[in-house]
Amino acid sequence: TFHDNIPLTAGPSRVVLGQVTNAAGEQERRVFIICFDSQIIYIYDPEQRRVEGQIFTGRGPYTIAFDSQLPIAYIGHFTDSYLSVVSLDQRYSRTYGAMLAMVGTPSPPRASK
Repeated sequence: TFHDNIPLTAGPSRVVLGQVTNAAGEQERRVFIICFDSQIIYIYDPEQRRVEGQIFTGRGPYTIAFDSQLPIAYIGHFTDSYLSVVSLDQRYSRTYGAMLAMVGTPSPPRASK
């Protein structure tokens, strides 16, 4: 069920539940809202009922998966066909929500060449 409305940028296409590691090192639930057109994933804290962060992605973020052992997520970019690795560890505020690495080389669609 939905109980709130929050303003977002263009193209929200998917909502995924996941976990982050908070400043005390504990797991907390978050809602990740993928905005395909805007190239942003919003991190929403359902307990505090606020957007706590944004993950700026490459073109066409399509899906997000969470590592079961480490506080990181993998983002699949549909438009350019690669994965990015993002930090979900609030103990390191400078890298929280930041892209740490890319898996594969971004490759634009054939029609755009």
